[in-house]
Amino acid sequence: MIPKPFILLDIRGLIIHSLYSAEDPGGVRNAEGKVEPTAQFGFETFVDKYLLPILDIAPPRQIIAVWDAGNEFRLNKFPQYKEKRRSREMNEFLSEQMDTLMKNTKYFLGQLGVTSCSVGGVEADDLIAYLCEKLPNDKIVY
Repeated sequence: MIPKPFILLDIRGLIIHSLYSAEDPGGVRNAEGKVEPTAQFGFETFVDKYLLPILDIAPPRQIIAVWDAGNEFRLNKFPQYKEKRRSREMNEFLSEQMDTLMKNTKYFLGQLGVTSCSVGGVEADDLIAYLCEKLPNDKIVY
C-alpha cells in the first residue's frame, strides 16, 4: 500500500486568495463604491476551491493547517526582510471579515480532524519548510 501524502496548508495565503479571488456577489460597497468581500464568501470559496479537492486525495488526518504566528524568526536572520514591501492597510470592515474568516476556518478544520500548528514568531512558510524536511512520505503544499 502506498502511503498517502501529507497536505500542508499555508492558511493565511489560501484565505487571502479565497477572499479576493472573485467579486463577492453579496459583498458590501465601501465609500468609494468598491465591493468589499465578506467572510462568508471567503469561507465558501476556500471550501469549494481548496478543501473539497484536497479531501478527494487525502483524509483530514493527513492534512496540516499551518498558521502564521509572527515574523521574528525571519527578521532575526534577515533584518531587511519585507523592508521595501508596502504595508497593506485593511479598513475596519475588511479587518473584521478577515478575523471572522480565520477564526471560523480554524474551528471548521478542527471539527474535521485537521491538525493545526503554529510556532510563535514564525511565519507559516518557514514552518512548512521545516515540516517538509521532517515529516515522512510525500508532501503537497498549498
